[in-house]
Amino acid sequence: MVSRLLEREFQSTKAGLAAACKKANSLKLDMNDWEKLNESETW
Repeated sequence: MVSRLLEREFQSTKAGLAAACKKANSLKLDMNDWEKLNESETW
């Protein structure tokens, strides 16, 4: 049961990351714009 719950959570996270990557790739930013985004991001 635990492994099934973990698998479901990983699939959900994977889908979310894939959607975020697609959205980021569609922005057509040049590298300077991308660097500005990274600098303002707080990890």
